Amino acid sequence: MQVQDTLQGYSPSEQKRIVEGAYQLGITPDDPVFRMMATLGRYEETIIDLQARMEAMIEAWAALI
Repeated sequence: MQVQDTLQGYSPSEQKRIVEGAYQLGITPDDPVFRMMATLGRYEETIIDLQARMEAMIEAWAALI
């Protein structure tokens, strides 16, 4: 698996920031820990987005009722 596959879905600036941060921590992009951290970060973004969408949906339901 290549770095581009691991960081798919991130903007080019985010990809650069992630790779630079990993190097500062001593983690290379071919390290399994790098892949795990990138995947967990993607899940974190999904959960944050889901929370915002759920709050908007609940507000819409409250206004409807």
